[in-house]
Amino acid sequence: MPRRRRERLALMNPAQHAGIEGKAAERLTAMMKGTREKVQLEYKSYVIGLGTYLKREYPAAWKKFQNDWDRGGDYFSQADIELEARVKVRIFGSTIETK
Repeated sequence: MPRRRRERLALMNPAQHAGIEGKAAERLTAMMKGTREKVQLEYKSYVIGLGTYLKREYPAAWKKFQNDWDRGGDYFSQADIELEARVKVRIFGSTIETK
């Protein structure tokens, strides 16, 4: 596993906040996509609450898909799900590094 490069950041410098938030959003998006791929393709199982969201927000569409959501027609594993994280750090401060 490659070692991470250590950088010193001036956390109180507002000019660096956007960059920090952008990097955090990139990493979070990558993690979410990895999780989505695992549950969709490997587990083929609905565990992330998407069906609940569809049922609540789009009841007519859910009625059409509910019986084949994760079996039969298997709409969940075939769904094209786009993910994007937006990160806004409200308070920048110090942390204690652990090993």
